[in-house]
Amino acid sequence: MLPWTYWRAFTVVALLAAGNLFCMACPFTLSRKVGRSLGFRLRLWPRMLRSKWLAVALIVLFFWAYEVFSLWDHPLWTAYLILGYFGAAFVIDAFFRARVFASSLPHWPIPFCQFSRLALEVKVRQPDLCATCRTHECLHGTESQPGCQTHLYLPSKIGNMDCTFCLDCVRACPHENVGVLAVVPGLDVLHDRPRSSVGQLSRDGCGGSGPDPRVRAFANAALMVAPVVDWREQLVRQLEMASATPVTTAFFIASLILAPAIAVGGSVLAGRALARLTVPLRQIVARFAVALVPLGLTMWMAHLAYHLATGLGSFWPALQRASSAIGIQLGEWFARRSSRS
Repeated sequence: MLPWTYWRAFTVVALLAAGNLFCMACPFTLSRKVGRSLGFRLRLWPRMLRSKWLAVALIVLFFWAYEVFSLWDHPLWTAYLILGYFGAAFVIDAFFRARVFASSLPHWPIPFCQFSRLALEVKVRQPDLCATCRTHECLHGTESQPGCQTHLYLPSKIGNMDCTFCLDCVRACPHENVGVLAVVPGLDVLHDRPRSSVGQLSRDGCGGSGPDPRVRAFANAALMVAPVVDWREQLVRQLEMASATPVTTAFFIASLILAPAIAVGGSVLAGRALARLTVPLRQIVARFAVALVPLGLTMWMAHLAYHLATGLGSFWPALQRASSAIGIQLGEWFARRSSRS
């Protein structure tokens, strides 16, 4: 109940209210520190894997498993999934530098490549002071304090994309020229200058992830509405299949790969032909993919808020059942407390 009904809904609300500010309290930091304390020689993450496409592929795999194996209905599998996340963070960050797990691999709730609209931003106070700096401790760190391990160069950083709010750069700067400063929410998307790490929006889109993160919201929600569920069951009966897994897999391939490729590719080709443009296809897709972020976020909000609203009353019975499994009867305990008071 906690991860599938409450946690997911509250984190989407948190994205709207606080952006990725809660990243500074990320529990994966613990596994990273434990892994680093083992003293293994840190390696560079393979260049061929330094892309958001790996995160996209793994999140698609996650949602496929979520539907096929009904993870929301299996507490033990949910526990294995959570342990797997922490185990992956421990292993990866123990052997690779630059906080690979936070910057290159998916972990909820980052389906929007941390497209934060927070009114706070980690940035430099005086850019002129950075221009005269030759050591750049905010990036490279010091002997006692690491710098930014997601390779964000503060003077060219715009917005909160890929910033995990770890504040290592704030502590490493010897000039106290880096801080958490107030900004106008959403103003960073109006600038198309090349920015640290994620590149240029008109060329690379939202970190190179394309429109797929927004499409997942609709595909995941579609498999929960009655017409789609009835269609899937009817197709399974007609094909005389023993399991709905092939149909679900085909639906994910069609909705997350084929349909977006056809729709986006067709729109771009038609638009470029009608406007007689010579702009590369990738660049046109990157320019307009960012506009899909509010649509995807709205869909996730509606989807998860519905689950929260319809399942809100289940919290107390679920808590009672969990406590009774370890010998604590909450109803009787509260009754005794009330009678004493």
